[in-house]
Formats: sequence, structure tokens, C-alpha cells
Amino acid sequence: MKVDANFALISKAREALSRDWKVQVQHTYREANAAADWLAYFGLSRHSLFRDYSTINDPPEGLYWFLYYDLIGTVFPSSL
Repeated sequence: MKVDANFALISKAREALSRDWKVQVQHTYREANAAADWLAYFGLSRHSLFRDYSTINDPPEGLYWFLYYDLIGTVFPSSL
């Protein structure tokens, strides 16, 4: 049996969704939220042993401009 490299992350997401709170999951195209796309890639680029959930107190250096452009509503091509 092959275990997916994202098993721990998927398990944590399922655990969070199963808690006694109201949760709404909504799909947004990555072009419409470059910051979330950047964070997803950032998380997946980490070694699988370190793909647990964590809190980021300060945005990683590469994320600042994406946050700014998401804030003002600018959309970039997905190649960025």
C-alpha cells in the first residue's frame, strides 16, 4: 500500500472539518487568490516530515507582494 506524501496534512484537515463547529469549504481559482496559491506551494515544497500544520506569525519573504496584490484585487497570470 502506497501512502500519499500529504497524508498527515490531509488527516489534519479532515480532523479540523470534523470538529463541532460550522465550517464552509469554498473553491477559489488560484488566479483569484495568489497569496493562497503561494502558501499552498510553499507548504508542499517542504519536506514531507515537516508538513504538519503550523501558525505563521509573519508572512514568509516571498509572500508580501502577493498579499498586497490580493488586497487591491489585482490578478496575475498563473505562471507567476
